Amino acid sequence: MEVIRKFKVEDFDDVMDIFNGTDFGCTGLNEIYKPGKQTQSFMMREILRGESDEALLVLEIDGEVKGYSIVQNFNDGFWHISQIAVNQNDRNKGYGRKLMNKIQKLAKKSNKDIKLECFDKDNHFFAKQGFEKENEDECLTYYVWKHEKTIDHHLEEIDER
Repeated sequence: MEVIRKFKVEDFDDVMDIFNGTDFGCTGLNEIYKPGKQTQSFMMREILRGESDEALLVLEIDGEVKGYSIVQNFNDGFWHISQIAVNQNDRNKGYGRKLMNKIQKLAKKSNKDIKLECFDKDNHFFAKQGFEKENEDECLTYYVWKHEKTIDHHLEEIDER
């Protein structure tokens, strides 16, 4: 059985194992900028205690945590995905897409856009999920996903056909 749900205390070790094995992704998940294990552990404990404005979602399949995402709710109309990761042995099975789809559905329901940054200048994963490159600097590329496309965007899609 497959479920995407809120992080629980019994998921702690599984999420830390995925975090420790992750060398890619959006903010903080490469070796230069990756939060330390203590920082990650502290942040996860704050989420569990309800002392954070972040939410941690886990993807569980047949009782095993396969991936997770940390999402922060900003007051200026958007959510920020600070981490999204899938267990190294379970990559390329669509699990990251499933997590992203769930976040997008929740954001749309909440009338929110989503932003994230990534170390990869041309991240095809985020583009496939409907994210558009918003900006970039020497280290990061900034992506945005709009919960409602503007009329101009719809017209551009028609022109492309």
